[in-house]
Amino acid sequence: MRGWILLLIFLWGWFSGPGLRAQGCWEGRKVRITGWVREWRPPLLVVETPEGETFYLRLGPYRFWRKWERSLRPGLKIWIQGWRCGDMLIPEVLKSRHLQLRLRDEQGWPLWRRPCPWEKRRFRRWRRRWW
Repeated sequence: MRGWILLLIFLWGWFSGPGLRAQGCWEGRKVRITGWVREWRPPLLVVETPEGETFYLRLGPYRFWRKWERSLRPGLKIWIQGWRCGDMLIPEVLKSRHLQLRLRDEQGWPLWRRPCPWEKRRFRRWRRRWW
């Protein structure tokens, strides 16, 4: 049964289409948007611009935000740089008056998939203590 599920997942990914690249989301065209936080439920963020546009952002996994211990309250003015894909915005940098956070590198790869600096420090401390 597990083998069939894995096969179906593989086939769905194979035949589901070209994805975000074909929609023009990763062509290297970055956009800068200024707006206000309308709703914040980690890791989802809804931003409204002065023109009345609404953007939906996914800011990484919850564990990433739990480590930062940051919150974005509704009404906070923020500046976002990233890639636009319809009404979705794939953020690279997020800035506000009290927060500056890089979520992705210049190529669009998420930083939470790499080892975080605090995880390296914790490992080094543990290694020194035991080895």
